[in-house]
Order: sequence, then structure tokens, then C-alpha cells
Amino acid sequence: MNLGGMCRLAARYSDRYDEYIKTQRQDGTQAYEGEALHWCELFRDAINEAYFEVSRGRLMPTMRMQVKLAADRIIELCEAEPEVCTVCGVYRSDGVSAVGYVFRRRTRIEVIGAAAGEEVVVEYHYLPERLQNEEDEPVFAESAVDPTVYVSLAVARVWQSERKMNTAQQWLGEYYQKLRTIRTGMKPLRMRRLTRPLFR
Repeated sequence: MNLGGMCRLAARYSDRYDEYIKTQRQDGTQAYEGEALHWCELFRDAINEAYFEVSRGRLMPTMRMQVKLAADRIIELCEAEPEVCTVCGVYRSDGVSAVGYVFRRRTRIEVIGAAAGEEVVVEYHYLPERLQNEEDEPVFAESAVDPTVYVSLAVARVWQSERKMNTAQQWLGEYYQKLRTIRTGMKPLRMRRLTRPLFR
């Protein structure tokens, strides 16, 4: 289900379905305006909040990057696209045989178990891009993450914004219950989360 579908579902569950309609513009296009735009932004922000919670602590999507080692055997993680969140491991070109590495700086690793000029594969977790447009879909399959995980937090945020805390708490309970049912994809070994830079 895409972002637009999840927002419409959140509008239905929060009794905002009649208000959450697009306005016809003079140029023939349709867009959310006024109060509908307010609900659109609230739904989108809450859905993204849940999406990143799943991405950080539950499934953590994985990417592999092939690198040819320079003479110093240093790999600059800041050059990876998408951005590196957690390093899972470094492997030989076969993608299976693990090689040693150490962090030299926050975004720089030195490969210990391979020679200069050798091809290695860096496996890492990343945070997916924020859902912005109605057509945007989460990177996780619906079989892995039910869309109602995202929707339930969006509905809770609606009721919180209106200070109806009892109803909001029921939806938050639903959100956390659904969140717990997601099978985590995190591997405890050979994984290193990048440290956050210190502010001075």
C-alpha cells in the first residue's frame, strides 16, 4: 500500500474521511488544501515516524556495496548511497567469506584481512528515504510489515492533537502491539552502528 492509501485509511479510522478530500483547482489539478492539507501532513509525518521506527529497530533494510581497495585499504562510508546506518560486515568478492576491518573514524574503515587492489563487498543497513508523494511505498513488503502498523500511529496522532487521550492511547496500544509482531532482521554479531558526531 502506498502513502496515499495509508493516509486515506488513517482518515477513515479517525473519522476524518469526509474532511480528507482534494480540492479541484482552476488548472484542473486536484490537491489537498486547508484542513485537508493539515490532516495530510499529520498523517504523512506519523506514517514516516512509524516507518523509521521499523527501519531502525526491526527490519533494517540491507545494501551491498562493491569496493576496490586502494593502497591504504581505507573505505570511505560517507560515499555510499544510500547512506550507511550500520555496518554488518566486509566480505571478499564472493560475498560470503568475511574479512576483518576496523573503524579509523566515524565514517572510515580500514580492511585488515584483504590486500590493496582486491575487490571487497561491504554489507550495511541503511535508513530508507522518507515517504513524500502519494505514490511512494515502503521498502518492506506488506507480508513483512502490515500497513496498519503505520496507520495506527497516524490515527493515534490525530486523537492526540485533539487532546482525546483515551482514544489516542487505544491506538498507541494497537501500534505497539503490531510493532512487536514484526520479526526483527537485526543480526547481533559483526554489526557496528555508526556513532553520532559530537556537538561542541
